[in-house]
Amino acid sequence: MPATTNVNKTVDEEEVENMLPELPESELFHIHFIAHTHDDVGWLKTPKEYFDTQVRFIITRVVEELGKKPHRKFSWTEIYYFERWWNMQNQSTRADVKDLVARGQLEFVNGGWASSDEACPTYEELIANIMAGHAFL
Repeated sequence: MPATTNVNKTVDEEEVENMLPELPESELFHIHFIAHTHDDVGWLKTPKEYFDTQVRFIITRVVEELGKKPHRKFSWTEIYYFERWWNMQNQSTRADVKDLVARGQLEFVNGGWASSDEACPTYEELIANIMAGHAFL
């Protein structure tokens, strides 16, 4: 039976385990979920609208949940949004984030100002995008 959840509902691992059918060892396989971002810096909304209505809540919740569950990891890519969020945080939250990074729970992949895609079609633009993100990190 497939598990369906509301995005606002947290499902704990034991609950998921109880939903799975019993299978013989020979039929077991592993599925790996890689929690990560792809928050466009402007697409259907302005970057500010995305940040104010969605992205700031995502990173806040990610930091809270990683702090509660040390075995979980998350990859963040868009430094434009991370920097906006970071500048709103107090020293305690910043220290928590630094700890998550040091423990390898929160990692920055690519580290570009925005996710590289069709918006950065040349290598010069790709490099400039990554350099802008890395300048903050």
